[in-house]
Amino acid sequence: MARTPLEQDDTVVFFGDSITAAGVRPDGFISLAREAIGAAYPDKNIRLIGAGVSGNKVSDLLKRLDRDVLRKNPNVVVIYIGINDVWHWTHPKVIERGGKGTTPEDFEAGLKSIIQQVNGNGARVILCTPSVIGEKTDGSNPTDPMLDSFAAISRKVAEETGTQLLDLRKAFMAWLEQQNSGNAEKGVLTKDRVHLNAKGDRFLADLMLEALAVPPVELIPAHDRAYYSGKTEAHHYENDAGQRMPYRLFVPQGYDPEQVYPLVIAFHGAGSRGDDNLKQLQPWVSGWVDDSVQAKHPCLVLMPQCPKGKQWVDTPWGKGSYSHADTPVSESMSLAKAIVDQVLAEKSVDPARIYVMGPSMGGYATWSFAMRYPELVAAAVPICGAGDPSMADTLKDMPIWAFHGDADPVVPFSGSVEMNEAIRKAGGNQMTFTPYRGVKHDSYRLAWRHPGLVEWLFQQKKPASR
Repeated sequence: MARTPLEQDDTVVFFGDSITAAGVRPDGFISLAREAIGAAYPDKNIRLIGAGVSGNKVSDLLKRLDRDVLRKNPNVVVIYIGINDVWHWTHPKVIERGGKGTTPEDFEAGLKSIIQQVNGNGARVILCTPSVIGEKTDGSNPTDPMLDSFAAISRKVAEETGTQLLDLRKAFMAWLEQQNSGNAEKGVLTKDRVHLNAKGDRFLADLMLEALAVPPVELIPAHDRAYYSGKTEAHHYENDAGQRMPYRLFVPQGYDPEQVYPLVIAFHGAGSRGDDNLKQLQPWVSGWVDDSVQAKHPCLVLMPQCPKGKQWVDTPWGKGSYSHADTPVSESMSLAKAIVDQVLAEKSVDPARIYVMGPSMGGYATWSFAMRYPELVAAAVPICGAGDPSMADTLKDMPIWAFHGDADPVVPFSGSVEMNEAIRKAGGNQMTFTPYRGVKHDSYRLAWRHPGLVEWLFQQKKPASR
């Protein structure tokens, strides 16, 4: 069956068991697919929803179909079920509790009923076969014969109902035959014979993207902390009062003090606070030191680290917008500003191309820095943060690109909405606001490599230099 591309405002629900439930983790296959879809279709506003529950069989999907799928009014439903329908026939703990798997007849009937109801609700289905319970390729995984038969049922149902099939059983086994030369039981694509490891999540995300007809897009690579640590200089700032703050500084290869370079000030979120000068080295803070960015836009990247228990802006995150006038500059922000001043004095920075960005607590910092020091900032990228809408006049002529997930439970979505509306009302036309449908607080995982953001930022200059 031909693959159908996603359309404007489509909602895709992934319906399944614990594998699907884990897919919504930051590095799970659903989150990875969301990143790729956002990059391929930055303006289509496509929403991905994970609806996985641990231990589910096809009968369980039927029971919660209306609540967890149909009421979401999806356009596409990806059904990935069958592992527990097989596994529960032999799983000791399930047997001890008096549980059991699913008969082939009930499995087929259940799949057909789900597909019929989803189609009747106006959505199309992508039906996945079950994948693996054990990664051995010689047929010696205990459940291989039954798993093969249930995969065959999924294929039969797809053919009889005219449903798009994603044959995970075939894809996983073909890959393992090439890559699992040691005939390992686990550890190649799975952690425990069933649930995916990092490589498995990436493999499944790629299969899902192919099934959804998403064109490949080259993203800025995300690296581990060791990579960013090796790319950056570790420093500690101390003022006359003995207050200290660690920071990292990236200096581009071939740095020439006779030239001037843009400076990106990257504020981290609350989870990276400390004094190790390492925790802040996350892709959404340090990602632009990658060679793919630096080859086109060599720049300095400054990454200060806020102390544990402190904040860049002393206001409750959960309340969203706040009063700038009633919030004195924090100790952490004062130290960060002093570090910025020191870098400006010691390095060849283009004064017309100083940029500030950051997620969450760093999103608050980005808005605050732009409001306190507008004479410095050429452009700002606040991610899932909030500011003071009454400061719109100060910001109305500043290029700003803000990002926020509309399902954010930590920093209210209104924090960005209200800033956007206030700046527009003040006559500003330099602000872009990108909301992510269905995305919670981890919008920063999407925003830092949003299509066009890098090019946009480095085009911005203070008016005097235009």
